[in-house]
Amino acid sequence: KNDVQYLNVNHVRDFIHVDDIVSAIDTVLHNDIRGVIDVGTCISNKLVDIAEYFKIDHENRIADETERLNNTEILKSLGWHAKINLYNYIEENKDVQ
Repeated sequence: KNDVQYLNVNHVRDFIHVDDIVSAIDTVLHNDIRGVIDVGTCISNKLVDIAEYFKIDHENRIADETERLNNTEILKSLGWHAKINLYNYIEENKDVQ
């Protein structure tokens, strides 16, 4: 809708496809791992970069806040990694209605 008013230039997100989440859960279920396990791609995407990619008008704002990033070392140690890249997925599906 191109109705984003502003974005904090410090905000980043780790976008992950549901298929990768299911794969991570399956990996954990088949190992003797206990405790909290972060699931993510370990790729930080700035929200302003995504807005620019989609040519969405917005005002940039700067905030002091930083965000906690995922620690996926446990999953990596089990040989797991995300297979679907955000920008590749967008390109492959941009014409889907």
